[in-house]
Formats: sequence, C-alpha cells, structure tokens
Amino acid sequence: MYQPGQRLPTAAALGREFATTVQVIGNALNLLVHEGLIDHRVGSPAWVRAPRPHRSVTLRPGDRVTARMPTPAERSHVDVSRGVPVFLVGDQVLPADRVTLVVPASGRESSPAAGAAFAVADASA
Repeated sequence: MYQPGQRLPTAAALGREFATTVQVIGNALNLLVHEGLIDHRVGSPAWVRAPRPHRSVTLRPGDRVTARMPTPAERSHVDVSRGVPVFLVGDQVLPADRVTLVVPASGRESSPAAGAAFAVADASA
C-alpha cells in the first residue's frame, strides 16, 4: 500500500481511515518502528523505510560470537532499529535482523552444524 520513501498519513488520519483510536495507531506505529519498517519520531511524520539488504557472514575457526543490545552509537552506525540486537564477531558489529551467521563445513560429514546457518542468543541476558 505504501512505498519506500513515502510519508504516512498522520495518526489521526489513520485512525479515521481504520475506525480506531489514535492510541491504537500510535501502538501500531511503534511496532513498525521496532520492526525497522518505518522511521518515526514524536511530532514528525512517519516515513516508509527502504528494505535493507540481508547478508551472510561466514565464521572463521576461533571466531567468538556475542549477541547483545547495541549502544546508541552502534545503533546509528549499523542502522538498526530500537529493540534489535547486534552480533559482535571479532571487531565487526552486525545487525542481527539482517545477518545470517554461517558455520563452514569442516570436512566432517557427521557434524550437524557443518554448513548450517544459525543465530546466536545472548546467554548472559
């Protein structure tokens, strides 16, 4: 319905269009911000974000992966929405919503993780 770069109607206009309250629309907009689908600041119009590319990162032997919530500077640097964690791999900060971590096959066919993609959760949280 709305295209990347397009401005969304005001919360009041959306409330009228969908026959609901501004509070419900505000909650929906917050969800879309957390999902990284729109940019919105209180008092400013909401805009549809362009899709961000997804990529694979192949882990090297000895790589340590940590997942945590980003600092404000990291969130800005990797363009990650509020509520989205990052992976730390070596000196890289990677957005967890747009990266697949890949364990390369080691030549041992019996390894269930060989060649598999996986996500890592932060066990310290």
